[in-house]
Amino acid sequence: MLTGAISPDDLIKVLDEKKGDDGHMALAEGYFYLGQHYLIVGDKKTAQNYFEKARELDVIIYTEHIAAGFELQRLTSDGAAGAAAPSVSQARAVAQ
Repeated sequence: MLTGAISPDDLIKVLDEKKGDDGHMALAEGYFYLGQHYLIVGDKKTAQNYFEKARELDVIIYTEHIAAGFELQRLTSDGAAGAAAPSVSQARAVAQ
């Protein structure tokens, strides 16, 4: 999706096909990357919605869970702290 191979709607359809734990975990990843997509295109409200959904799933072992928290922190700040917010690579280090 981030490279344009599929649309966000198509990604959601693929995620909806997965069931059980596999589906739950795929949703956590998918919601995070949907949030990233909407950040890139400038739709911060929709991005925030997807980052919140990723966090609500509580797949705490995933880097995307932690990174979604950082993205929400950046979005809720008034921009002054946004540049100082941890990067995704820092989130990966925290997750390990």
